[in-house]
Amino acid sequence: MKSNTVAAQGGFESSRPWLRASLLKATQVGVVLALCFVGPRTVYAAPGQAQDAWITAQAKLTLWTNSGIRSNAVKVDTSEGTVTLFGKVDSASQKKEANELIFSIEGVKHVQDLLQIVTPSDARPITIGDERIKTEVTRALKREPALKSSSVSVQSVDKGIVLLTGTAETMSDQLLAFLVADSADGVRHVVSEIKAPSQFMEVESKKAGELAKASKSKLTTSANDMRITTEVKLRFLSDNNTPALKISVDTNRSRVSLFGAVASQEQSDRAKSVAQQVGGVTFVRNYLQVVPETQQELARVDDTDIKGAIAKFLQGQPEFKSVNVSVTHGTVRLTGSVPSSWDRLRAALISRSTPGARSVEDELAVK
Repeated sequence: MKSNTVAAQGGFESSRPWLRASLLKATQVGVVLALCFVGPRTVYAAPGQAQDAWITAQAKLTLWTNSGIRSNAVKVDTSEGTVTLFGKVDSASQKKEANELIFSIEGVKHVQDLLQIVTPSDARPITIGDERIKTEVTRALKREPALKSSSVSVQSVDKGIVLLTGTAETMSDQLLAFLVADSADGVRHVVSEIKAPSQFMEVESKKAGELAKASKSKLTTSANDMRITTEVKLRFLSDNNTPALKISVDTNRSRVSLFGAVASQEQSDRAKSVAQQVGGVTFVRNYLQVVPETQQELARVDDTDIKGAIAKFLQGQPEFKSVNVSVTHGTVRLTGSVPSSWDRLRAALISRSTPGARSVEDELAVK
């Protein structure tokens, strides 16, 4: 059953054990499982599977093309079907429309709305002729090396509204083409007739793998953005000074945005520092809000109980059959292998979400 939350936490009910309840609590604060690139398969996130990366991509495309929201105005984060929206919209009607559009996407269970209504400035926008806009967008698309395998062009520009056409090799390339066009001066809105796969494909996994091996690469791709988001999340989960379950991450063109609520300025600064250390990140925008928590002494959970809870949850799931778990003073160590980056991040999230776990040492290999 789908649910919707406006600027508040909550809305989940579960009949599962306490560990599952803990995981759902983590979902409520918007932790993203952003990358679902999987081993040798051809399809990586289909509508039927409704995996988080696919939902995030669909959410962005839907907002950009149907609501009039610019690509740099709203950040999107997804975790186990929960979509968090953060940013600014022009009006209450646009805010409502954004929620309804996201809620209509296959696999979305819950929308956490952190959008702010900011009335547009009365300042007169700089007017640029349609022909000049078409020329600039065309040049920008041709200059983008990551789009060489696709054939995307500008069909027309009418009063700043750009119509893109052609074919994109991957879903990620379609996202990137939107970003490139929407970033050009004078563009008011981007409309698409681009033909592209509706699923993540094997080529995107290969691109992400290559970028992961050469993380200092400045190549801008949506596949690289998802790789960066995943790496940032993994580092948060492994850092006991970062409240990983309370921080959402969105990456556009190698620029990372952090949003959510943390207990102190120190945690906010630490999160930004950790994100900056990920290879390929060019800039980190820190939108984290500091909301002090009441000082409560956390009940200590025995390491054996933590290990048992994690093992019980992983047991019976074939993707985790080669995962080994050990716990020392609340620090969970994961070794062995999993079939995908998606499973790697999910294992880390499960471990960190377990009551008593302070941090996660992720040593899992993807095979």
